Amino acid sequence: MSVSQFKEKPACSVKVPVPEMIACSGCGYENEVWNDEEQPVCVKCGASLKATRTS
Repeated sequence: MSVSQFKEKPACSVKVPVPEMIACSGCGYENEVWNDEEQPVCVKCGASLKATRTS
């Protein structure tokens, strides 16, 4: 049996992006934001979205 070439990244470390609803603190609009987005912004007013998650 040969040694795997993928030792440094086992399959369980792969993260699957999922959407979350985040309310904009500026205008209140509910934005769908994927958890892999680095700096999400509100699609309605353009404000930066923080971790005000509404599930």
